[in-house]
Amino acid sequence: MPQFGYVNMGFGSHASKGVEYQSMTFTNAGELKVNTGGVCDILVISGGGGGGEGHMFGIGSQTAGAGGGAGGFRIFSNITLADGGTNNTEYEVTIGGGGNNGNGSQSSVFYRNSSGDAKWLSEDISDGDNGRPEGGGRGGSPNNLSSDNKLANGYIGGSGGGGAFYHAVGIGTGGAVYSVEYSKTLSSSGADGNVGGDAVRLSSSSAYGGAGGGGGAGGAGQDGQNPDDGTGLMNGGDGGAGRANNFSTGSDVLYAGGGGGAGSYAGGSGNGGHGNGGGGDAGEGNANGGDGTANTGGGAGAAGSANNNNGSGGSGIVVFRFLSGAITFDGDTDGTLATYTA
Repeated sequence: MPQFGYVNMGFGSHASKGVEYQSMTFTNAGELKVNTGGVCDILVISGGGGGGEGHMFGIGSQTAGAGGGAGGFRIFSNITLADGGTNNTEYEVTIGGGGNNGNGSQSSVFYRNSSGDAKWLSEDISDGDNGRPEGGGRGGSPNNLSSDNKLANGYIGGSGGGGAFYHAVGIGTGGAVYSVEYSKTLSSSGADGNVGGDAVRLSSSSAYGGAGGGGGAGGAGQDGQNPDDGTGLMNGGDGGAGRANNFSTGSDVLYAGGGGGAGSYAGGSGNGGHGNGGGGDAGEGNANGGDGTANTGGGAGAAGSANNNNGSGGSGIVVFRFLSGAITFDGDTDGTLATYTA
């Protein structure tokens, strides 16, 4: 099908003004049934990571769980959806769930070609596994620490979870971005993401520390921070920034931000970090961590203490965006169709 005006009009989050677009948005799993094929851009965001827990031994324990990382954020440009004709071409869309005490899960687009072969979106654009961006990494937790402090570290994901603090063992390191090759260097990303923030403590002998924020698609999670008031308590780091995209309605939405890390809760309260781009805030002292916002892939906030609940990551989203009328769909398509000028 002719790609009239597609490249010259500049698809992307900030395309030329005055162009009429349509979008098909999926906030839940379903099928995209194409009658007349054409060219589109596709936004794929996976679920955000869960926030870290406070220590199991109670409020007096000098610990801080970390913020969850954002779900993987990917944009695929100039993708041709097959012309299905009377038989349609069915694309199966999966929406990743937010993590609850774990990493978020993947969002994806899957279909069968004319030969009946099962295909992932990425397989036709030579992009490895990147058509299924990883869910966000879980925030580090001081619970059930292994001998090498592994569980205080943030988990690897679309963006990495923050590192936790536990006075009896020390500080955790923020998780890195997921690597397609599973290499130790983690230099190749399966999503547009960033690392989580590290935990810090007041001094090498101090019982006070703050956890890192989760990484976001637009920036790294913030490390735990020293307070300005001289109390000796430590503040949690903010979540990493999200990224703006306007494919769904023509108006920018911030997606895939990291969750906030918790501050120390001992003899008072260090401040919890704030979430960004759909990420949840950490609990302030004796308070629950905030959930990531649904359908943004935002990471979750950490629990304020062992008496509180850590947040769950926000679910993902998939959006197909195209020039108005360039693609038509069967009436059974499960997504939400919108028309707008941007």
